[in-house]
Amino acid sequence: ARLTRAGINAGLLVAPIIPCVTDGREALDALFRAAKEAGARYVVGTALRLGPAARRRFLPHLAREFPGLAERYARHYAGRHSVDRAYKEALSRRLRSLRRKYGFSSERFQPVGAGPASEPDAQPVLL
Repeated sequence: ARLTRAGINAGLLVAPIIPCVTDGREALDALFRAAKEAGARYVVGTALRLGPAARRRFLPHLAREFPGLAERYARHYAGRHSVDRAYKEALSRRLRSLRRKYGFSSERFQPVGAGPASEPDAQPVLL
């Protein structure tokens, strides 16, 4: 809020957004609302990437804290660092929908590889 009151083009980078943990519409909505109240000019976000070092630390933590997700993550992230295209597109739709709801410009900050803006309320799914 202090930055935007001082005229600085400040915003919010939500990263990483953790599939099935921090990607819920309610939680993201509260975050966008708080950003708007603080005067943020933009909000962008991206899903969790798991490179080799992050994978070694994150997956055991996930297994302890969210045991029901451990197998899904192991399967989903096997052989890749990022979520699949379907999840990225669903998350991008959710973020675009929230940007529109709170009046954030999306012209300057488009997610890479974003798909069409259909189903804005669909829950991103990590199968």
